[in-house]
Amino acid sequence: MFAKVWILVEGETDETVFQECARILGHDLFGEGICCFKFVELGVAPFIRLADQLGISWIVVADGDAAGGKYVATARGLLNGRNVDEHIVQLPTYDIETLLCLHGYGHLYAASVSPQKLAANPNPHTHGTEQYWEHVVNKLQPEKGKPTRILPVIDALEDAGPPAVPQVIKSVIDQALIAAKEGA
Repeated sequence: MFAKVWILVEGETDETVFQECARILGHDLFGEGICCFKFVELGVAPFIRLADQLGISWIVVADGDAAGGKYVATARGLLNGRNVDEHIVQLPTYDIETLLCLHGYGHLYAASVSPQKLAANPNPHTHGTEQYWEHVVNKLQPEKGKPTRILPVIDALEDAGPPAVPQVIKSVIDQALIAAKEGA
């Protein structure tokens, strides 16, 4: 908790993605003074306020959906003159799973859809589009086990190596590393 930088993310899957992508990029977040954890249960404001009181730098990463927009607005209100680009990132997609689908890992999510659910909920969108993957990730996935469905994606990312890490994820990790070095 007493890190130099907090990467505040919406959910457990996001935590795993950032920690594992950092590892794939050759970084140990904890070892470099960076802690990544989810804020959704309490909201983002208490974490930002606590980080500010403790002198900890923070980066908020929010989904591209309406709830993510609210988290971004809250974080903007707590910048206190800081540069928005160094502290707030809204994903360009509905959520991190959709982002990963668009980067070539959608087949791994599609593999966990039951044929019965697929038959009852046909995908009306063009295969490969953001809307298509949103449907696969948010309407067709089983109700439970969301964090475990990221594991094959992480394995595939690791097999593909550092160039496979989506740029938005890499940028957040790079920004956190810069902030941690500045706080050293």
